Amino acid sequence: MNNEEIYRTTVEKVFDDQCQSLEKTITYLSNHKMTAAFRQARRNLDDRTKNDILRDVSYPF
Repeated sequence: MNNEEIYRTTVEKVFDDQCQSLEKTITYLSNHKMTAAFRQARRNLDDRTKNDILRDVSYPF
């Protein structure tokens, strides 16, 4: 899996676990220890890509 896939998969899982609340998802990702692969993906992706993924996850249609 590449960085974008790792980031997207983790965000989708957390988003579902947090009752599809974007605010709770972002808070969770910031405050909880995440996997090394996710942390590396977060470091390697630019802000635009991360924002695109968050938007796609929160607006799936």
